[in-house]
Amino acid sequence: MDNNPGISIFQATGLNIENPSQNQEEDEDVEEQKRRQEEIHNFLTTAMDEFNYDEQSTINSSENVSVDDAYSNQSIAVQKYKTSNLDDQLKVLYDIRVKEVKSLMEQLDQLKTEIQKQKEVNGKTVVLLEAEKDRAKISSQQAQALLVTKTEEISKLRNEIETLRNTIMSLEATVMAVNEEYTLSKQTNKELLEQLSLMHNGLTTNTISDRQLQEQHHAEVSQLHHLLDSAHMKLHRKEKEFKEVEQKLKETLNDKDTLMSEKAGVINQLTQNLENALHRCQEFSGIIEKISEENKTLKLSTTTNDLTESIKSMGLSEKTEIVKVLQRELEKSRGLQNEQKIELESLRETCHKLTKDCDKFETNNDQYKNELEMWKKKYVALDTEFSRANEEIKFLKLQLEDNRQNLDTVRKTHETKIKLLEETLENYKNRENQDSSVQVSLITDNLNTEIVSEENEKLKNKIDALNAEVEFLNKKVLNSENHLSQMKLKMSLEKERETLIKCLQEKAAKFEEIIKRKQVKPNCVSAGVNTDNVVIADIVEQTNLLKTKYETDLVQKEIEIRMEVKRDFDIKLEKIQQDLSKKMYQLQEKNCDNCQQLLNSLRELKIATDTKDNEIGVLRQQMKHDREAVATLLEEWSGKFVHMENEKKELYTECTNLQESCDQLILKLGTKEAGDSKVYELIKKECEETIKTWNKNILHNLNRYTLAQKESINQSHQRIQQCCNNTDIEIEAIEAKYLNKKQLIEQSVTQKNTLKYRTFIN
Repeated sequence: MDNNPGISIFQATGLNIENPSQNQEEDEDVEEQKRRQEEIHNFLTTAMDEFNYDEQSTINSSENVSVDDAYSNQSIAVQKYKTSNLDDQLKVLYDIRVKEVKSLMEQLDQLKTEIQKQKEVNGKTVVLLEAEKDRAKISSQQAQALLVTKTEEISKLRNEIETLRNTIMSLEATVMAVNEEYTLSKQTNKELLEQLSLMHNGLTTNTISDRQLQEQHHAEVSQLHHLLDSAHMKLHRKEKEFKEVEQKLKETLNDKDTLMSEKAGVINQLTQNLENALHRCQEFSGIIEKISEENKTLKLSTTTNDLTESIKSMGLSEKTEIVKVLQRELEKSRGLQNEQKIELESLRETCHKLTKDCDKFETNNDQYKNELEMWKKKYVALDTEFSRANEEIKFLKLQLEDNRQNLDTVRKTHETKIKLLEETLENYKNRENQDSSVQVSLITDNLNTEIVSEENEKLKNKIDALNAEVEFLNKKVLNSENHLSQMKLKMSLEKERETLIKCLQEKAAKFEEIIKRKQVKPNCVSAGVNTDNVVIADIVEQTNLLKTKYETDLVQKEIEIRMEVKRDFDIKLEKIQQDLSKKMYQLQEKNCDNCQQLLNSLRELKIATDTKDNEIGVLRQQMKHDREAVATLLEEWSGKFVHMENEKKELYTECTNLQESCDQLILKLGTKEAGDSKVYELIKKECEETIKTWNKNILHNLNRYTLAQKESINQSHQRIQQCCNNTDIEIEAIEAKYLNKKQLIEQSVTQKNTLKYRTFIN
């Protein structure tokens, strides 16, 4: 069927409209059509000639009857063929050709459907392979990024551990310094207690007040000891917690290192097993090649056996020895083949075992992955705890620095105050010494009553001056109360009290010595008077008696006044100390409560900000994924659209080719079958109707498909834009909320700092 005109219909399916070599191809098609028309014309002429000369051959070609048919069938066919006209014969030939064309069309449609199915399957496989490739790339990139991040995290953690160790060393040094201060305070307390015992033994008049002072001081010292013990306990707890966190971190790091080492060992074992399996497979392939060669040799030996049998059958018995030798070699080769079969079976069993081991390792690999994820979660939890501990340690450091600064300021203020008090006391002592010397000179030089009255007036004035100084001191004490309200730490107060008590004790001892000296001096002065004149002696005796009485009265009054002043001063000091202790305790409680509230609020805000940052990151990642998906969808739809346009062009070219082929057939039929006008017209109408319906259906389906694809693309594009806009709006709202909350937090922090500063100033 090489000269079949129906084959030319489907030979121009691969044309492209936009090809620059289109004219050449059209010329070639026209030449082929002309050549085929000539072949068809020659074929028809030869057929007609054969019809005239050899009627039996035309009957066999038209009816497809073989040469070996029965005689009755041949006679019937011959009679029918003789009775039939030329028109009937042409109709039969035309029907045969039409059937062949239809069968070829069906085959071509089947081939097209199969090709399209194969294209779809190949496209799906290509898409799946590309997706798998992209996933593998993404997973590798993620693994590399995770490796980099984990190495960075490990380096950061190591640096943090080093910083924490340094902080621990500094804290230990501070603890040692605090312990030294505590020992010094204990020693000072012991010295004060000894001095108090001495004062108690020396001063018999002020036993009740001294006992009260001792009890008060003991109570205050016990309170301070309790506070110091609580502070030491807190420090020990923090140190223990820090050590526990360090141990946990070390354990986690060790566990992680062990897990990594175990996994590395497992991976190395798996790689070794795979290498061994590959090596064995190579050995098996070499063994199989050897066996194939041996099989070839065995086949040759079998052929030789066949030849020996043929030789025996042919009567060639001279070469039987050679045949026997070959048979022996064949038996040996069969034995070797059996041994090699046994080896192959053993190798197959080992391969099966290796596959089982590989499956087991894969299952264990999944378990190791799950364990790795669990350890990662534990590591993250420990990391969060470690960060919290670091924050708490930093906060405690800041508190310690603030307390130290406050202690320094309070110490400086108290040192200045103590210096002022010492200066005032020295001035007071100097005045008292001057007064005592003046009194002695007046008593020894002048013995008149007028002088005594003047001395009385002077003493009254001095007493008034002392009262004024006492009032001035009271004012200073009140001012010191206002300054002492700024104190926040009790260690400084304890030291200041100790210094004040020492000064007062020293001054009281000095006052007592001065009083004793004054009591001894009048006797010495009276002993130095001239004994010649009796009158003068009597007068001197009288004056001495008066002076002694007056001085004793003055001394008693001075002692009473001083004791009253001392009592008042001690009572005021006790009140001030009690008020200060209460205020300090209240301030500490308030500060502790405020600090705890601030810490809790800051932690909650940090947690909220971290969660919001994570949410924003997740949303951004989703946005990126959505945009990437949109880009991929647009690329896919653009590719599909281009593919559809190409298919449309190809279908259009096929339709044009079909039209041209149908026109050619119509022309051929018109030229060669002008006699049979009815059949020609019917065929022409059928061809035109089929072509019209074909073109209409193709164009309608193509237009509908393109419109549907465009609408779906536009809808998907609009939806994607809406999703992007919504996500952008949500992200902007979240960022605005986050900024507002940040501003509120900063405002609250500034307000709290201002309140702290004001309370500190007050």
